[in-house]
Amino acid sequence: MVVFVHGIASAQTKITYEVTGLIDVADLLVIQGSEVQWHHPGSGAAVGRHSGANVATTISSTQDGVTNLDGFAWIPTWPQDPPAEIRYDAYSSVLDGLTPALPAGNMAVEVSVLAGRGSASIQQIPAATNGWTLIVRFADGYSGAALLSVQISVEVVPLNIVPIDSTHWQVRWPTNASAYQLESAPALPASPDDWTVVTNEPVVEGQYFTVPIDVTNSQEFFRLQQL
Repeated sequence: MVVFVHGIASAQTKITYEVTGLIDVADLLVIQGSEVQWHHPGSGAAVGRHSGANVATTISSTQDGVTNLDGFAWIPTWPQDPPAEIRYDAYSSVLDGLTPALPAGNMAVEVSVLAGRGSASIQQIPAATNGWTLIVRFADGYSGAALLSVQISVEVVPLNIVPIDSTHWQVRWPTNASAYQLESAPALPASPDDWTVVTNEPVVEGQYFTVPIDVTNSQEFFRLQQL
């Protein structure tokens, strides 16, 4: 059998994005690859636009502790110029140049408030079905607008295949990625219906979930799918 891993199969990587915006009610930050965009659902003023202002969104980022962006100031454009507050459903311009780019593959995502007033929550987890797009909701929750700084932590979940002997290999992924299941498909590209759950129960070995596979069968592709 020829065995392939579909998606990311590399050393575990941790990416952090720190994003600060002037929030009035709520706005959605949309990240796909190297592109960033704000979606304003319509209640209150759009991010940065309260009281006719035009306040920049600032972005910092690191990859495995190494700084990529340091307080990069981005002033998105909207369907109307200031002092329009954009109190309706609208999308901002797209910033293309986010580094590191959001990976296209299995990942665990966490968000937390660093400073300011309000809360943050994940509205959409990246997946193959949504083009690996992450959506984070920034909410003010009070009267008026205030700056809100949010940290978005992304940890790539590697999927690797390790040979045990000439006829048996092992698929493995970290135990901190417990919200995933192993799936297989006979060929790529594969439709959602082509992927089936691997019925072998994962076994914990050290810091990894492991599943044995028999390499004497036909060609097979594997992926992790978030539950």
